[in-house]
Amino acid sequence: MSISPVSGSSSVAASATLPTKPKPASQSAPPAQPSKSQATAAVVSTIAATLQEATETGAQTTKEAASGDHQAQRVLQHQAAAAPHGSTIGSVINTKA
Repeated sequence: MSISPVSGSSSVAASATLPTKPKPASQSAPPAQPSKSQATAAVVSTIAATLQEATETGAQTTKEAASGDHQAQRVLQHQAAAAPHGSTIGSVINTKA
């Protein structure tokens, strides 16, 4: 297929090409396996991040949620859904009743 130029304009021609055949899967190299030290470092990093999130204060979570942290926003949503209606998280309970 080709495109013929319009008279009075610059000449541009395009030709269609047939798609190339995909290479057989046997020719592709297997994916590289990460080393043990890389895997260990990834696990330690994940555990450290989880521990930091678990020991975070409510004020810190609220601050992070306000700045756009999606995980903190989900935590606050779950806490709000679990709280009884009419109460707020961190509110003072009337103990004089």
